[in-house]
Amino acid sequence: MQTPPAEWLAAATFSEMLVAHARTGRTALVSSEGKLSYGELLCHAQGLSEWLDVLHVPRGQVVPALLTTQADAVALVLAGYLSGRPVAPLGARATPRELIACVQPLGAS
Repeated sequence: MQTPPAEWLAAATFSEMLVAHARTGRTALVSSEGKLSYGELLCHAQGLSEWLDVLHVPRGQVVPALLTTQADAVALVLAGYLSGRPVAPLGARATPRELIACVQPLGAS
């Protein structure tokens, strides 16, 4: 196991750690779509955060989302974290009844 670089260890917050990772150019995730570096992942998350702005999702609003295991899903969860809109991941294979039971307590329609 590699020892993390000093700048990663010096990061005080999760956001700072992500930025430190982004500066390294290292791979953040690998999926069937290919590889994404931390920088690419953060860029994609920023774009999704702007999309949430366009949709007028207020900060603090929980965002229920049907997610898979693809890079877009990871980027959306990260966008929610970074923009103060927590994403509530819902299983893409859930039945309508299961989805309703998850979403109703969030006040979403």
